[in-house]
Amino acid sequence: MSDRIIFDDAIEAIAAGAKLSESDKKILRGQLVDAVLGNHLKVFAKGSQAPYDFKSVRGALGLQSARFGKNDWDAVKTFKAEIYAVDLDEWLEQNWQKLKFRFGIITDTLFDSRLSDREFGSHLIHVPSLLNWAGPTHFPETNPQIDAYKFAQVEALLCAIERVSQSMTTEQALNIVRSQPEHQFHPAVINNNGQLARWLLGADAHMKWRKLIVAAVKTDKLELLDFASKLPISAEALRALLASLPEANPSSTDLNQAGGTQAGASESNQAGDGVKQAPVTVTDKSSEEELAALFDEVHYRELATMFPTHNDPIKSANDWQKFSMRKARNGLTVAQVSDKGGMFNPYKAARWWIDKRNPIGWDWPKCVRKLANSLPIRSKDEKHLLTGTFD
Repeated sequence: MSDRIIFDDAIEAIAAGAKLSESDKKILRGQLVDAVLGNHLKVFAKGSQAPYDFKSVRGALGLQSARFGKNDWDAVKTFKAEIYAVDLDEWLEQNWQKLKFRFGIITDTLFDSRLSDREFGSHLIHVPSLLNWAGPTHFPETNPQIDAYKFAQVEALLCAIERVSQSMTTEQALNIVRSQPEHQFHPAVINNNGQLARWLLGADAHMKWRKLIVAAVKTDKLELLDFASKLPISAEALRALLASLPEANPSSTDLNQAGGTQAGASESNQAGDGVKQAPVTVTDKSSEEELAALFDEVHYRELATMFPTHNDPIKSANDWQKFSMRKARNGLTVAQVSDKGGMFNPYKAARWWIDKRNPIGWDWPKCVRKLANSLPIRSKDEKHLLTGTFD
């Protein structure tokens, strides 16, 4: 039995080695119990050679339902069954990256494997060089704090910039968006939608810093590094990547402005820190155009399915046919993307639908959910830019 360890002792040992807080230790315990109940880990009564079966594990834990309630943790803490150390090590090896993300454990590299098929792939950037290039007053706040790392995956860095806006209150986000002239007619302002304002600030910051980093890489101001060796990527790999990147030539003024994207655009929004941020301006395509580009054009019949005017699909299709035929009068031309007639960009059509028609039972968050479920395959990995969250 020497290769077994008591379940709760294993948690204490892991928590001590990783320097976990009490709240993170609680998360770890829950993850391990989930693994036991899901039959991914086997536990044994002390001195027994036969593992608990699923039903007896639930009995040993004192749990009555399939989901944990807040009163179930005491039962979990007193669970004194044993677990094989080798099984636990294997489970930790398979799940540690996910756990580190949840615990916020700091390592020398900020990396998220889920983002490796995006524009910059798994390529890294040297964080001190990045901060030196941007300047200490221009680089935005990130979540997690980027200066705790030596290297960062470019895509993970951009998501860390974007994530900060979610820590704002809805009132703070709305005040910031209202202060930015380019967003004065945005649905977040018109509909007084604080959640949408938070999303807008995060997506706007992500887009602006992506363009700045693309421009810096193209002008040799920043180097992309190989994930394994931490050395600059080969000239051939760099040429191939640069050929695939969009044109972006933001000026030094844009760098100054982008640093204030998340923090706000006016002194009144920064009361207490005494710092006045420069207003943010869109460098080429607006955030709206970037989001519209995620979608392929669709026929008005598909819009009738996405944004129905009636429970009766035939009536809904007839209404959208009328909208399409009268687009010059009703303004739906803003969403038209083809001279063939009847073809529209879903994102722009949704904007028109909410802003001009103000349909009963619909709001922008509901449209976003519908749009997110209608993204083409090529844009599935960019869903977070639309929703503001990862699945």
